Parts: sequence; structure tokens; C-alpha cells
Amino acid sequence: MEIDTAFTLQIDRRLPRAAQVYHALREAILELRLKPGTPISENWICQQCSISRTPAREALIRLTHDELIIVFPQHGSFVAPIRLKKVIEASFVREALEISILKMANAVWQPSDTAAASAILDRQCLHADNNDNKFFFLEDQNFHHYFAQVVGAEGMSTIINEAATHLVRIRRLTHPIEGRMQKALIDHQKILDQMAKGNVDGAIDELTMHLSQVFRTFTAVAEQQPEYFQDFNGLGDDIPEAMRRYLSSYVRTDATNSDEAQSDTSIGSS
Repeated sequence: MEIDTAFTLQIDRRLPRAAQVYHALREAILELRLKPGTPISENWICQQCSISRTPAREALIRLTHDELIIVFPQHGSFVAPIRLKKVIEASFVREALEISILKMANAVWQPSDTAAASAILDRQCLHADNNDNKFFFLEDQNFHHYFAQVVGAEGMSTIINEAATHLVRIRRLTHPIEGRMQKALIDHQKILDQMAKGNVDGAIDELTMHLSQVFRTFTAVAEQQPEYFQDFNGLGDDIPEAMRRYLSSYVRTDATNSDEAQSDTSIGSS
């Protein structure tokens, strides 16, 4: 891959340079423009951004702390592989907080909120029809963020986004899978339908199933691009037994429901 074309940044000299480089590199990594295993050096950052080594080094330190960059002494720095354990941990945080947000939103939900959330889904549907993965993903985030907006808890969305860093890359990998965007839309509509009815328990059930899709599609993605993953096949020695059993429950659920899935005439129907 030509990494010089995957990352470009025009530095604003009026703003802190290290922060600009950090955010630009982080976005490039999460969007998979800089793929797992890509070498990232201070010299390369300096050349790309026309900056000194100090802000380049500070940006790399922050990305290493985020575990998006991995450093091998004597070999250099590289974009970190996707680790299933980190994906699971991020999913736990996201699910717990989004369930709490739904509970709060249910207490103040209005028909106008249903209309506003529906408008987001309309835009998402348009992006799915155009096979525009980037903007579909942005509207996906907007949909989940809207519930936090309803209760005035935008800060919780920020916490979710920061905690879910390790979910982002695999979510971006799964959206291009045929039918995946349509399935996400169906899930979103089911969540919204339950909220419109005032059935928060039903909305939570639909949300939980929706968020678990990352585990259901993980194997397919890892089989296609195993070089992106650290612990594909065997799940990795660092994954605790409780997490293994948690993942296995989804595998059993999928096996149980496989006949139902095969009987669907269209993934876009609901």
C-alpha cells in the first residue's frame, strides 16, 4: 500500500501541531486508510506534515497509549492489528451505556423524536442504496447518538466513542459485506419502533441483538483478511474463559436460528 496517499494533513500553524497530527492519524487508522501492519515512523510523519520530530513523537505516544500503534524495539512502529479481546471489551462498555441511555430516553420520548430518528434512518437508507459505506457509517453513529441527545447526555456518547475505539475498525470492515448495511437498517428500525411504542424493554432487546452483530460477522471478516487480526483462530491466549463462553453463546444462537435466516426471502424485508 502507498501510505503517502493514505494519509495527508495540511497543518494549521495557529493550532497545536501534535494534536492535529494525532487526530488525523487516528482517523486514518480507524477508517482503515492506514491498515494494520502499516509502518509509521516519526520521519515519515515529519515529511508528510512538514513538522519537527517533537509533535510527531507526541502523536505517536498518544496513539501507542490508545493501542492503535504498536512499537517493536529495533524494528519500528506499526499500525496495531485488530484484537478480538479489545473488541469484546469495547462492546461491553458500549452496550452497558447505550442501554442506560435508552432507559432515560424512554421517560421523555416524544413523537417528534420518532420523526427525527426516522429522518436519520432515511438518510442511512439512501447511503445504503448508493453503497456509500463512509456516510452510512456516519449516519449509523448519528442514530445511536440521537438517543443521548434526547436526554441531554451527549457526554455519554463521547465516552462511548472513546471506549469503542477498537470496535470502529471491525464495524467499518463489516458494513461492506453484502446485506450488512440493510441488516443494520432493519435493526435500527426495530429499535425505533419499540421506542415509539414506549416499550423500552423491547427496545433494549433489539439493541442488544443489534450490537451483537459485530461478533456474528467477525469470523467472516477475519477469514477474508486474516492479516488484519492478531487473535483469529483459537481466539487468542489472552481472551479469558468468560469471554470465550460469551462469544460461544452467539455461535450457538446463530446455529439454532440458521433455518430461520435461510427462510428469509429478502434481508431488506421486515
